[in-house]
Amino acid sequence: MNIVFVHFGMRMPTHLELNMKRAVSLFQSHNVYLVTDNLRNLPVIKGLNIVEYRKDSEWNLIQNNLKHPLDFRDGFWVKSIGRFLALNFFMEMFPQPLLHENIIVTGK
Repeated sequence: MNIVFVHFGMRMPTHLELNMKRAVSLFQSHNVYLVTDNLRNLPVIKGLNIVEYRKDSEWNLIQNNLKHPLDFRDGFWVKSIGRFLALNFFMEMFPQPLLHENIIVTGK
């Protein structure tokens, strides 16, 4: 089983980094992944696999048609829905069972 974290945005929060380290340490028989749209300033975690997600026309469609305020909590609603796009992208590459660790980060 794959354990998958998804994070969008510039700043990697400390609690997410600690949670990924813990998952890698506790679940050594499983692959742990981070799916992200930002490859800069990522923490170095031995055993963590990184998958880049590039926002595409589906992401833009959600962003352009969503009625919720886009500035709420740094794009909370778009990022929450976009998480499903990223998970679908991931599952197309790795069609195995997965556990998605839901981390939603707010603020700047």
